[in-house]
Amino acid sequence: MSEAVRCMVLTIESYTSIDSGGVALHASQTKLMEDEAESCKRNVYEYIAKSSPALMNREDWLRLSIDLDEVADLAYSVAYRVSIACDKGWFPPKDVGLRMRELAESTLQLCEKLKEALFTYTFNVERALAICEEAERGEVEVDRVHRDLEMKILEVAAPLPLTLLLRDVCERMESASDRIIDAVQDLKLLALYRAS
Repeated sequence: MSEAVRCMVLTIESYTSIDSGGVALHASQTKLMEDEAESCKRNVYEYIAKSSPALMNREDWLRLSIDLDEVADLAYSVAYRVSIACDKGWFPPKDVGLRMRELAESTLQLCEKLKEALFTYTFNVERALAICEEAERGEVEVDRVHRDLEMKILEVAAPLPLTLLLRDVCERMESASDRIIDAVQDLKLLALYRAS
């Protein structure tokens, strides 16, 4: 999932740099990562089905795996829309492009916090809880960048198709960050249960 978000960021960077080859490459990599996330989700379902009587908090684990898969799916949907815009020659104004990069980077930072919390959970629950709280505080920055980008898209008076597409990409990145926070909160519940 974090690799899908990383590839999404690279797709956005290529798009705002008007690099069509980079957009195509990174969008296809994002699709591969999304497919891999779907496969991981199926493996988690299979594991939970086999061990469900003995597995505590299986609903929380299911919710976490669904949230992680949705993040990868949203990352690909952003990359796909950006690749379509690039194919049509629809590029954002420079200031919108800079803010798009900022939103993508902020989303990736949240994703990296989630990844760190997931790895830390196995050996230090208290540290995992602290990382989850850091991620929740980081969402405030993502929300600020999202609001600024939304207004900037409307202010630049780009052609209607480009404006609609940019707003859609903006909303999908925001949705990805929301799903990351949902996953952080799922992990936090699991960590609180384990810590008690």
